[in-house]
Amino acid sequence: MGGINNLLYNKEDKKHIDRMLTSKEVMEHLHIKDRRTYNKLLNDGLPYLKVGKECLTPISEYEKWIKNNLHS
Repeated sequence: MGGINNLLYNKEDKKHIDRMLTSKEVMEHLHIKDRRTYNKLLNDGLPYLKVGKECLTPISEYEKWIKNNLHS
């Protein structure tokens, strides 16, 4: 493997990086329609990586955040 695959895969254990959720996917999962509410979540600790204008959230970090912050 070469190119982008070298960035995505560790040669020793063949693990790949987390899938990233888009802001739209997070908003749909949380049933949020208001962008201001989503931005408040980012300010309150929802993990994300800013790429251009998009905020991407690693799925494993999102799952941890859900478990730690949402109560039934």
